Order: sequence, then C-alpha cells, then structure tokens
Amino acid sequence: MVQVSKQKRGSTLRGRAASRQTLSLTQKANRLCGFLVVVYIGHMLISQRLASNTVNTNVREPQELLTVPKPGSGIRVRTRTATHPEGYPDSLIIDNHLQEEIRAEQSNDEETYLAKGAVREEYGSFHFDRQKAEEMLEKMGADAIRKRFAAFAEPAMDDNIPDTGNVGDPNDKKDLGMPPEYKIPLPLRLNTPDSLVKIEYPRLQTCHQMPGLLPTDEGLILNDEGKPTTRNVYSNFVVADNDPILQGKTCPVNADPFLPWLHDVFPSVDGKSIIFIAQNKRRCNTGRIFEKDIKWFEPQVTIMQPVSVQRITDDEAQQLAPELWHPGITSGQNEPNIRYRLAPFEESDDDAQYTRFICRFHATDFSEEDPQTIPLGETLSEFGYNPEFLVLRKGTGSMITPKGKDNQQFWLSNLRFSCPMPADEALQKVVASGESILSDGTATIHVDLIPIRTSVRWGTNQTYFKEDVAGPKGLWANGATRDIWMRSDEKVAGFDPVHRWGSENVLPRIEASGRLANIPICLPPRPTEEDKYAGKAMESAHVDVDEKPGGENKSDKKPHVLAACIWSSSIFTTRSDAHKVLDNNLRLQEWIEFHLHAGFDHIYIYDNSLANTNETTLEGITSKFSEKYVTRINWPSRQCNNNIPAAENTGERSSQYAAESSCRARFGPFTEWIAAFDVDEYMVPAGQYTNLKDVMHDVGKKGTNILSLKSTRAYLSGKHME
Repeated sequence: MVQVSKQKRGSTLRGRAASRQTLSLTQKANRLCGFLVVVYIGHMLISQRLASNTVNTNVREPQELLTVPKPGSGIRVRTRTATHPEGYPDSLIIDNHLQEEIRAEQSNDEETYLAKGAVREEYGSFHFDRQKAEEMLEKMGADAIRKRFAAFAEPAMDDNIPDTGNVGDPNDKKDLGMPPEYKIPLPLRLNTPDSLVKIEYPRLQTCHQMPGLLPTDEGLILNDEGKPTTRNVYSNFVVADNDPILQGKTCPVNADPFLPWLHDVFPSVDGKSIIFIAQNKRRCNTGRIFEKDIKWFEPQVTIMQPVSVQRITDDEAQQLAPELWHPGITSGQNEPNIRYRLAPFEESDDDAQYTRFICRFHATDFSEEDPQTIPLGETLSEFGYNPEFLVLRKGTGSMITPKGKDNQQFWLSNLRFSCPMPADEALQKVVASGESILSDGTATIHVDLIPIRTSVRWGTNQTYFKEDVAGPKGLWANGATRDIWMRSDEKVAGFDPVHRWGSENVLPRIEASGRLANIPICLPPRPTEEDKYAGKAMESAHVDVDEKPGGENKSDKKPHVLAACIWSSSIFTTRSDAHKVLDNNLRLQEWIEFHLHAGFDHIYIYDNSLANTNETTLEGITSKFSEKYVTRINWPSRQCNNNIPAAENTGERSSQYAAESSCRARFGPFTEWIAAFDVDEYMVPAGQYTNLKDVMHDVGKKGTNILSLKSTRAYLSGKHME
C-alpha cells in the first residue's frame, strides 16, 4: 500500500482536522515483476477529511485557574490544584499582595470563577533554570531526579448487570451478539488510592529512548535454543486468563484496558500541545478462543468515544457525591482543586464537549536542595477527528460488536489525540525549544493521562453528537443496529447522558483514578535544514524555536515538497510466518536510492528490526545516506497478530499502522506531500513525467480532495535505474 497525502500549510496536527486539505494518491508497484500497479486505499486520510467537513475542531486555548508564582523559586508555575496528589508539595507559597488581588477578583462569584477556569496571564509565568538543573544533575545523579514512567491500574468498572449479553452464534457471521445490560445510572467509582496497582517501567529512562522503549508489548523473546520468538502467529494466549496485572508489567493496557495503548508521544512544533499515537488493542485477537479478551478490552473502544464533562469545585463534588474518596485535607480558599462531573453538552464546558482524558502536567523544581514536583495545571484532551462520527459516515452501524469481529473497520485501529499545554506562553516556548530536557536526556516536564471512564456505547442509536455536528437525531440515530440493541427504556434515539450517567456522576480524584503517570515531554519533531536534519529529532538537541523554518513567525513555505514514511525490518517473516526474509537491508537500500532519484526529498525509516532479531538493525543502511535525506526512528513494537486477514483470528498490523500515523503526525508539518510505503512498493513517474514532484504539482493544481486511481501496469522507468 502506498499513500500520498497533501498537508495544508500551517497545519500543526493539534486536532485541526478542519484545517487540513487532504488528498490521497495511491500507487503500488510490484518491483519483482517489473510493472506498476496503481491502487486506491487512503482510509486514514479519508477519515480525517470526513471529520473535518462536519466537526467543529477549532482549537481553543486550554482553560486555567490561578497563576500562582512561587517567590524565589527556580521555576514559577500556573496551577489548577492545591490539595496535592501523591508526591506534590502540601502548598504553594503565595505572597500577600497576590492573595489580595485573587480574593478581590473572586469576591463576586468565586465558585463560578473556579469552576469555569479563568485565565490570569499577568500572574507570572513558567521559568526554567537550565544551569541550576544541570548542576543538580551532576551533584545528585540522574537516578535521584528522574521520574519513572508508571501505570496505576484501576479495578474494572461495576457497570454491567450480571448474566446479560452474549457474543452470538460463532457459526453465524450475521449474528453479532447482544450487548450486556448496564446499570442505570452509571455507578460512581468508589476507588481509593489503595485500590490501584502501581506498575513501573524502568527501561524507559530518557528522551533518547523515546518512542522506542514505550512499554507496548513483551518485546523480543528468546526460546530454549536462544532464537527469537513471538506469540503473534496462531496464538492461544488469553490475557484475561493469565493475571492481567502480571501481564501489565510488559504492557499497561493488559492490566487496565481503559489506558491508551501508546506507541508514540511528542509535543507539537509550537509547544502548544502533546500529541499521542495509540492503537486499539481489542483488535489484536478476535478468534473464538479469545472471547474473554474481546470482553476485557472493550474499553479500548470506549476511549475512542468522546464524552462531555463539566468542571466543578471540590466543595461541589463533595456535595454531589460525598461517598467518593477524599483525603480530608483543606488547604484554603485560594488553593482550589478542580473536579469533574459527567454532564450533557448544554452543561459542559466549551472545551469539554468532545473529550476523553484529563491531562495533568507537572515539572521538577530545582530551586531547593531536594528537587520538588510542581503542578503546572490540567487540561482536557482533544480528538484529532471524531472516530464515532467517522463510523456514522461510513455507515457501518456500530463502532463495536459483542462478537468482536470488527476488524473490517480498520479505520478504528488507530487512535490519535492531543493534550493542550497549559496556557502559559513561557512554558510552551520551553517545551517547543526542548530546553527542559537535560544533557543526558532526562525530562523535567511530564504529563499524566487520566481516562474518563464510562460504559461503552453500542450501535448507531447510542452515538453522541450535538446537532450542529451531525444534524437532527432522526437523520443519524436510526441505523441498522437500532432495532436489535435498543433497550426498552430508551425511548429516544441517540445517547441520553442524563439517563445513562445521572446528574451527579462526579469523577474520582486523580489520586484515586487509574492513569498513566510521568509520561516524559521530550523534543518536538524538527524541520530539516541545509546541514542539520530531523535525524536528530530523536535526541535532546536544544534549539531556538524562533529560528526554525516552518515556525509561526516564519514563512509558510515548508522545507520539503515530497517525503516518504516506511515501516521495515532487517529480518522479518511474512504473514502467518509463511516465509522468512533475510535480505531486506539490500532491498531497502535499493528502494531508498530509487525514490531519492525519483524526486523524494526525505525518507523516514521506522526500523522494526528489534521486534524480530537481536542481531542487526537497518542502521547500517540508513547511515549510508546523509541525514539531509534519511532519518531512522527505532520502532521495536511488534505486530500484535501476524496472521493472514482471512484467518479465523484475523491479523492486525498494529505496529505498522502506528508507525504510519506517527510519521504523518511528526513529520507531516514539514512537507507538502507525505507518502506511506512498504519496501516492495515503488512509486514510479510514468508517461510524460520523470520526477514525482511534477506529478504532485499537477495533481495539487486541480484542487482535488481525494484522487482515486484504478490498477494499471507499467514498466519501471530506466531513467532511474543503473
């Protein structure tokens, strides 16, 4: 499969599906037989375009509460919280003059002010003392100041009515099963911090190791003969039967399926958001023996369904839901703690109508002898596009079926979302420049990701949109699954949040919520220059963001016209382990040489070698080319299921899909066109064309959103061969 998409100038991939003009030109060449085959695929590109035409994705500045400078500190911050989560200081110092100003502003309507999150730009800003941080690193050592990436696994929700629902007749493909009955309204989550299981992932130490050492899977396993082996072909390993918490030591999602299956995390170029690339782990195994896993991983689809919330004060939360865990600490009226309530659209905050995660930011303060963790604020996640609306437009009925055979909806394989950074320009500039990353790659700014947990929504009649997005409910809430799955007490089509959630469903405090913690905020992707290229983007090089091409204060001209993404491995086996390929290094070298000759400006290689072997990588090939032309990204996450598509347990190429999504999100802002390839696919200029840039130029002039081409045959051009 080859995809070529055009990126609109100025797009930063911050959830701006509406700001991108998307074109897809797909060409596939069989290099062995010497002919060109042109095909149309472009599924992810279509999904973004459909969403952009209908969903309001205007980026809003994240809402903040108070700016609370800490006098004399090496770091000054904004904060939403004051009653502290674990490891946070008991209080922040507020000088008397600032206290008087805050009280004066809040005196008229303090509760509304705190709940809605007013922004106070004039109250200080983030300041990072790099020299002091480096001195502390040398004095104390890295282990003393690094924060370990960790997961806090939360017990399963108590939302199902026992002995309801089924997966249907396994021999009848049309029998999709019956969803379980759910408790109405959704029960409160009565967790305490002690209810959670903390799992640390010590392999991930520095930004130099990102994204390669994110805990996506168990990694390469050696058998009794010392040879690499994996459990991704004809597997019979059921996570739900093998202590999910134990399995969570290699992948957090196994222990808590509401956590996103992260494959990549990075800041946007302007430092205004953190972008997450995740996959849907429920798709990995869908055969008959995996019924328990199909049920266990249902929340992987739930977190692709937006919810709406309202910010409330801690006092309001205790009044609405006094049974929720509370630390019993009161820190005073000037140290508010924001809480959240599941709420219908008309009661939710403007930036909280299509969200799914709370994003809590924090940094390390090096002003004291013992470095402290300082809260920077909380924001709510934004979807790059609305997956639920995409399914509606495609007419497939439901994002999820009880049987779990949803693999044909491959557009639900990938989940991309972002967390806006707190609205502090100084903080955003530090993130954009990479200045907060120390010389050894230690991150000093982190984000915690807290999923907002609800029951999954089944069928078209349970989709959740405002009418300005999808039109009147009667036009979209009467799909094929409505009559099958609509409950007797659901008289109105379309999801009814008050009926399902209730009006007092307050979320637990973050300390009592399952989450991913200490996700390092590393260097943003970098555009290429004459002699300093994006090959260094995986390292913690420190640059002045104001001097980089492609920035908001520079020309809109992008560094590249045409770039390529390729996911490959030095050694690999074909689907179902039918054949083992040992000469892929030479194939890749030939592929790179041809496409550079044919007009590509830059090629990004996502190297999957370490998922298949511990002996070699593609670095020996990529190092032969200048960083001006080729960038290698270590990408050892393995395919979760390498079966053929027709297998009863359908294959799922999770690693490849995530790599293509990462490449487009990381490097798309730096090129006019970006393509995704396999190493056996060649894009060949044909007819009057001898250079692919000319092809892209002419296609772009037509202003076509989607270009669909039929399959054809052609000989490879001799002008690009020696």
